[in-house]
Amino acid sequence: MDQARSGHHNLARKGQFVKKTLDTSAAERSRGRRSRVGARALAAVGAAATLALTACGGSGSDSAAGAGDDGKNVTLISCTNSNPWCNGFNKGLEEQLGQEGVQVTTQTSDFDAAEASRQFAQAVSQRPDLILYYVNDPNAAVADYQKAQQAGVPVVVVDTVVGDESDGLIAAALQPDHEALGTFAAENIQEGLKAQGVTEGNVIAITGTATQNTTVVRMNAFREQMATTPEYTIVETQDGDWDPVKSATIASQMFAKYGPTGIAAIYGMADYQAASIAQAAEQAGAPLYPASDEGVVITGSNCATTGIDAMRAEKVYGGATQAPAQEAEQYTPYIMQVLNGESLDSDGPISVPVERITYTTVEDFADICVY
Repeated sequence: MDQARSGHHNLARKGQFVKKTLDTSAAERSRGRRSRVGARALAAVGAAATLALTACGGSGSDSAAGAGDDGKNVTLISCTNSNPWCNGFNKGLEEQLGQEGVQVTTQTSDFDAAEASRQFAQAVSQRPDLILYYVNDPNAAVADYQKAQQAGVPVVVVDTVVGDESDGLIAAALQPDHEALGTFAAENIQEGLKAQGVTEGNVIAITGTATQNTTVVRMNAFREQMATTPEYTIVETQDGDWDPVKSATIASQMFAKYGPTGIAAIYGMADYQAASIAQAAEQAGAPLYPASDEGVVITGSNCATTGIDAMRAEKVYGGATQAPAQEAEQYTPYIMQVLNGESLDSDGPISVPVERITYTTVEDFADICVY
């Protein structure tokens, strides 16, 4: 049975909050999704490719970037730079906002809500012009929002999903379309299994941090789409904590439990998780589709260098374009509006667009996904 967590968190579910997608034409959205950030931004995030693919370390790290004393001051409370996606996102925001004359001080933690809350309190005491907050636990973050509001410091939540608990407490919430990311993952699995003529099979999900609304929203969308093919059954949902090493360990345990041919498909919520899961599958003796004519279908739902490489090798079926530098570029105009005291025309979270990727379309998106 699916062991997904539910209940005690006030979790944002599909339709529970209003979203506003970028107000552009279809052609502009397509160009925007695939556009390259400036050369300086790419140079800043390029170092992510050299990082070890672990989510350990980075707790309490502090860096500052941006303009001099004449600009605005922003504190970014974010996820660890030891995680490749987070490193790309943090460096991308620092670079994009720096180009706007904003000085950014970055504090990171290893997806640790308590540590992030301590960093947030410290940031409030320093009275920046704005706090950007990557939220690990939406309920725990409410007290943080309240502290900032009392101090007159606006908060913009970035990348992560918020629900009703944040109403009236934050200036904005900026996020990718997490529902689409979950749906894309299910579609990749369904497409890959149908292409092989698989009529029934076990599906496993190895997720991001389970306490995050982000994870829950993606999983809800994933389950909803998978329910359209009931012959493919989600038998396990495991918390991979956005950690490729932990995800590979879980995958190895799943192959030991079900056997190398007892798993039809695996959803690794981040592409770097999916790539490590593919390695674990090979070590377990499981064939991978489409590298083999028949085998396990593995998908991610954001893009990373290792995921792109695995798709090129046809060991991961697909992913999606939640590209960190591009996402930072998309968020920057909204962040500048808040810094300039302008009202955002939105009644809820602002959702930036994403696109589905498969091994057949990978080269169309490699420019924004390799970092």
